[in-house]
Amino acid sequence: NLDLARATLQNGLRKLPNNPWLWHGMGQLEMSQGRTDYGIRCYQRAIQEDPAFAHSYHAWGIHEFNNGQIAKSMKILKKGIEYCPTNHRLHHALGDLYRGAKLLKDAERSYKRALEEGPRVSHSFALSALASVSYELGNVDEARRWLYRSIEMNNGRHAQGWLALAEIEEAEGNVGEALKICEAAIIRYEHGLMEARKRYKKGAKPAKPSAKHPYHKPSPK
Repeated sequence: NLDLARATLQNGLRKLPNNPWLWHGMGQLEMSQGRTDYGIRCYQRAIQEDPAFAHSYHAWGIHEFNNGQIAKSMKILKKGIEYCPTNHRLHHALGDLYRGAKLLKDAERSYKRALEEGPRVSHSFALSALASVSYELGNVDEARRWLYRSIEMNNGRHAQGWLALAEIEEAEGNVGEALKICEAAIIRYEHGLMEARKRYKKGAKPAKPSAKHPYHKPSPK
């Protein structure tokens, strides 16, 4: 019920006109409905109310990037990082921008900063991104190492890492190894889901990590 959602946000803004979360929420709603000019103005208002409000820098920067406004996107994301230097999502988004522009060393630095600043739950994505940069630089073995780290970071439940690893092997002509990786991914991913369901139902403590799968390679030191 979009009309009710909009009315709720408008009511909130009448009562709390300086709340950046409400302005950001309004921006998200308007952007989803194609009212991009007003959506951007809402992001700008959120930033005006709180210059360190990372969410609106991120959403606005991604929007400009997706619409081919690379220079504008870079300016927005860098401004966000200036005010929010420890926000991993801004560093990751800037890395994506650099990677899209083939500035791979800059992308690598941004992804490493995202890895450094981000919570553990975000590390798999930063590691996968670093693998992409390594592969594009021609460092295939290094790309594999980053991906194995990304997979192990969440006990095998990082589908993006498994997929990228299989795609690397396929691209390198190792079709049999790619198939083995897909099989291992299914086994470990589903096993992880079943274990999570058991813990949720029983309220038990997390089980000890299972033995490493046969395709595991050691992480770089």
